[in-house]
Amino acid sequence: MMVGLFTAFVQNTLSSIIFYLLISHLGYLIIGLSLQETSALTAVLLSIFPNSLTITTMLLLTDQYVKIQGTQNLPSTLLFWKKKPKFSLLFGISLLALVGIPPFAGFWPKAILIQFLLSTQNWKLLGLLLFATVGLLLIGVKTWYRGFLTGFEETPSAKGPKNPVRFVLVGLILIIAVLGISIDPLVKLSSKSAQQLKNNSLYVKAVLSKKEIHP
Repeated sequence: MMVGLFTAFVQNTLSSIIFYLLISHLGYLIIGLSLQETSALTAVLLSIFPNSLTITTMLLLTDQYVKIQGTQNLPSTLLFWKKKPKFSLLFGISLLALVGIPPFAGFWPKAILIQFLLSTQNWKLLGLLLFATVGLLLIGVKTWYRGFLTGFEETPSAKGPKNPVRFVLVGLILIIAVLGISIDPLVKLSSKSAQQLKNNSLYVKAVLSKKEIHP
């Protein structure tokens, strides 16, 4: 978690920052899996689908960023916020979703894990988790500032994202936001799956039953 966090902080390309943030997010999964408790496993399972959508959105946005500017290096040489305000806003919202700011779906796995660590008084892991969360937020703010609020060129080197791509990006962000607002069904599904992971008797009965074993 911390390796991904600190490495992402010193990166100067968008794709590198996104991939190292993904590595940092894997730390949350490792913490949840290591605790081997239903609540922690629920947080792990709950994070998989929203994080996959968010990473996909960020990579699509990065591709469009490169097509507009010609490079993904930071700081930007193009005044993105002035020339491409809608695209800049989409990228900023996606960064918030990646960090896990409410109402986006990435917030709830962290909230469940933090609540569990509070209830068990696991202060060391709680402190590590909170530190990493604040670090993710700072990296998100820094990335957006360097990518969209700096620069000096007045004319973009290429056109912005075409309408079909823009619609796809907006749709993905809306899905992530809707998942965060109506998270209850996904929480229930993740909780049920976590309980089955803790108690594998159903799996054993269905798959490894003697009745199912043929000579």
